[in-house]
Amino acid sequence: MRKHMVLVLENEKTDSGQIKTLLDDQYIVMQASNEQEALHIVSHGKENICAALISCCLLITRKNKIMDSVKKALLSYDIPIIALLDHYGQDTAASSIKAGAEEILIKPYEKSLLQRRVHNMVIRNELRLAGQYDSLTGVYNKETFYEKNGSLGPQEPGEKLYDYLP
Repeated sequence: MRKHMVLVLENEKTDSGQIKTLLDDQYIVMQASNEQEALHIVSHGKENICAALISCCLLITRKNKIMDSVKKALLSYDIPIIALLDHYGQDTAASSIKAGAEEILIKPYEKSLLQRRVHNMVIRNELRLAGQYDSLTGVYNKETFYEKNGSLGPQEPGEKLYDYLP
């Protein structure tokens, strides 16, 4: 069975190392020491990354063009983000979710909880992506095709797709 890849972008090297140690037996953990390195990892390994764990202070930082590019790349490649919080704060948690995180984790990291959250995120994302494809042909289903192309498609029962072509 192939191991999924997880990207970790954490300010503190000790925290990043701890996450790597806790997840290493189930996942390939790619540690990024800064936003530029994270962007490089995402752009070159986008097909293999199943989740990104990002420090909330980096995630909610404004006016950081590189971090904005990282978030945009992760979201465009349908890679779910888990925000890593030093401590729970309602405003911080809400800001992390608003910035694109689907889940939050709070220090100290407990192995079974961390593994379960990442596992659930991977399964949820795989199910969501599987719902975008036709099981027989392997191409986008009709709804996803229209959504990705910015068209609503046929609106009335008798309308055909070719009615929208020039």
